[in-house]
Amino acid sequence: DLRFSQSMVSVKWMDFGPERPVEPFFAQTIKRLRSGAAQAPECTTDLSTLIAAGEALKPIVPAGLIFHVSRCGSTLVANAMRANPDVTVLSEAWPIELFFRPDYMARAPFIPEAMEDMRRILVGCVANYYGGLAGTERGALVIKFHAADLTQFSLIRSVWPCVPAVIVIRDPVEIIVSNLAKPAPWVTWRTQPELAQKVFSWKDIDTTRLSVEEYCARALGRLFEIAGSSLDATCRLVDYEKLDRNMIGRIAEFFGLSLTTQGEMPDQLFSQWSKDPEGVRTFEPDSSRKRAEASDALRGAVRDWALNGYERLRSLDVW
Repeated sequence: DLRFSQSMVSVKWMDFGPERPVEPFFAQTIKRLRSGAAQAPECTTDLSTLIAAGEALKPIVPAGLIFHVSRCGSTLVANAMRANPDVTVLSEAWPIELFFRPDYMARAPFIPEAMEDMRRILVGCVANYYGGLAGTERGALVIKFHAADLTQFSLIRSVWPCVPAVIVIRDPVEIIVSNLAKPAPWVTWRTQPELAQKVFSWKDIDTTRLSVEEYCARALGRLFEIAGSSLDATCRLVDYEKLDRNMIGRIAEFFGLSLTTQGEMPDQLFSQWSKDPEGVRTFEPDSSRKRAEASDALRGAVRDWALNGYERLRSLDVW
């Protein structure tokens, strides 16, 4: 973790030892390493330690970037890449994402003219650390971002302009039904209008006055809009409906990766619920159920604010 103030930057470290982030989400790995009898040691240093040690490591450029619009299969994609022990996947990892959150680095004691250079240096050092966790010459790094990080796509691309990226999308009705049952962080920002306005580039919208259905639909419409403007030869669009073994293989090939050292995709990737760190919960197809559960208010909000954007994306070059 990095904490910025006007006078200094502090860096909090955790010694992973031989461990790798094998859980579906980075935060789950941290929770595991802080539990049990043998807790991973932690310490705090200043910024110079991070830079000096990070720049001494082998430079790491990610093999691929995974973006998504929430609850659309991106965790399955990340888990599939992680099935190869030579691949380290950082899934929604704060030590990477903090560099791209609106105004987070504005608190740092850097002059404005140096801000972008410092961003590239620091995120490069952090990537070097995590990229080395696979511990082999063939080791590769894949980074999966939070859904809201798609709003910072251009900024992330300024750091890694040529790295292959995929954006995973899904029917907005299904996405919202899932988020109403268990809200993702971006959904909770409805009660923080200043943050929501900043993230989604909205002006003069008091999100607290919106129904949760309209807020979610507006947010997804914005994400669909950004996705449509981000596609090029190094960024491809993947629809949840087509996310099968063949598609997973295409994504791995696009990233220049093998899915496993044995060459065969593990069967449990498709039989287990992708977000379960224990790997014991069974996956159950839920698209039909979610569409059936959608209220009239939800369907109306999607029709007004998100459906056109989704249909436009599906008319583009979707794999």
